[in-house]
Amino acid sequence: MAIGNPMDNMKSTWRTWDRDQWKLPHKIFEHSNVYHIELNRDVPIHPKEDKIPYVSDWSLNRWVLVNSGVPLLVHQLFTYFTGYNFHPIIAFFYYYYASRLFTTRELRILRELGHTHGFLDGDKHERDGVPDVGVSKALTSVLLAGFVRPLMTVWLTYDAGKAPVSLSWAWLPLEISLYGIILDFWFYWYLSCMM
Repeated sequence: MAIGNPMDNMKSTWRTWDRDQWKLPHKIFEHSNVYHIELNRDVPIHPKEDKIPYVSDWSLNRWVLVNSGVPLLVHQLFTYFTGYNFHPIIAFFYYYYASRLFTTRELRILRELGHTHGFLDGDKHERDGVPDVGVSKALTSVLLAGFVRPLMTVWLTYDAGKAPVSLSWAWLPLEISLYGIILDFWFYWYLSCMM
């Protein structure tokens, strides 16, 4: 499919192409099914005068805490009942797959919310998707993010001699804050190098 000026094109039409034109990155995105919208469903468009739906911060934080706490609980139960802890490599793969499940579930819920409530500035333009000219780059970014986050977490914090319940709870807020700052810095650096 010919594209006029690929550097300026943010259109995301590749999902409607003949699938024979798709390459491996297109197929991986299709298999994961974490699109921002479903093509065969409408997205509500609201004028600027309409009230924005309100969701409390606590309900969002509660959802994250419950869903991110399940892998820690399972890890703790495994350690408690077997007397063994995960080797760091096992811990990496365990938390890698747990984060994939968590993120996939979150993105599908956000898609459903978009179909229910719409998006900010929906009256001005559609929600951005994966651009036709950036499918491979977007997949690389997603895979790196999904791989690097649990790798960094295990590398920086995991101690096979301690169960999850023995976390240093006093330091946890500081560690989470620093982790977020370092991770954001890494992504800004990575994205600036990609452009």
